[in-house]
Amino acid sequence: MLAQPNLWAVFAATVSRFGEQTAVEIQRAAASGTPVDRFTYRQLHDLASARAAWLASRDVTKGDRG
Repeated sequence: MLAQPNLWAVFAATVSRFGEQTAVEIQRAAASGTPVDRFTYRQLHDLASARAAWLASRDVTKGDRG
């Protein structure tokens, strides 16, 4: 049986291939002034990495629950 890559590994490979391409568009209410926020794959990777570092700095580990 072949090993399955985890989600982070698949996402990291996607960032390597498409890093500067838009991954997500979020449409805001028209009153906000900026109706669409766009995030590249690299920006999402950086945001997720920062959140993971923040969790680790608080000793949150796999399996912890709030």
